[in-house]
Amino acid sequence: MFVSDPKRPLRADARPVRRSRRYKRTLLVFLASSLLFSAVVMLTAFIVDPLQHYRKPTLYSPIYSTEQRYQNPGLARNYDYDTIIIGTSMTENFVPSEVDKALGGKTLKLSMRGSLAFEQYEIARLALSTGKVKQVLWGLDYFALKSTQENQGPFPYYLYDDNFWNDYKYWFNESTYEQAVKGLYRQLKTGNKQSLEYLYNWDWSSTFGKELVLKN
Repeated sequence: MFVSDPKRPLRADARPVRRSRRYKRTLLVFLASSLLFSAVVMLTAFIVDPLQHYRKPTLYSPIYSTEQRYQNPGLARNYDYDTIIIGTSMTENFVPSEVDKALGGKTLKLSMRGSLAFEQYEIARLALSTGKVKQVLWGLDYFALKSTQENQGPFPYYLYDDNFWNDYKYWFNESTYEQAVKGLYRQLKTGNKQSLEYLYNWDWSSTFGKELVLKN
C-alpha cells in the first residue's frame, strides 16, 4: 500500500489543478454574491417602490419625485381620476381642485416641464390605456413641437410599458433612491407631507401682478 509523505512537495502537475479549483470557487462565490445583491435590490425596489410604479404606498406617506418623466407613470397607473392635465411647465400651476369645480370629476396633474409633444403623448397614452380618463386638458406650446430638447436625458420608456423584464432599469437606478431619500428627509425635517394638489407648482417662488407686467 502506498502512503503519501505529507512533507513531500506536491507534484508539479497537481498545482494547476488546485489553482483551477480555487478560481472556480472564487467565481462561484462572486456569482452567488452578485445574485444575492441583485435579489435584495429588486425586492427593496418592489416593496419600497419609490416612484409608485407598482402600487400606491401603504407603509409610508407618499413621497413624490420632482422628476416628472419618472414620477408620472406611477401616478397615471395607480391613482383615481377621470380628468388629466398634460403639458409643459405652463400647466404646472394648475390646481386640480379648481379644475374639479369648473369641469366636475377628479383631476390628476401629469405635467412635464420642458416636455416635447412625443413625451406628452406617452403619458397621455398611458393614462388613456387605464380606461379612467373622460376629460383631457392638454396645454399645447409651440416649442413642444420640436424634435429634440437640450439638457434632457433619454426618455424612460421602460416606465411607460407593461414589460416587467425591463424594469431592471428602475430597480438599479440610483437616482430613484436618491430622490426618495431627499423627499423623506424634507418630509421629516419640515413635517409637511406632499400632496397631489400642489405637486409641481412653482407659483409660490414667483411674483405676479399688473405692475410687473407694465414695468417690463
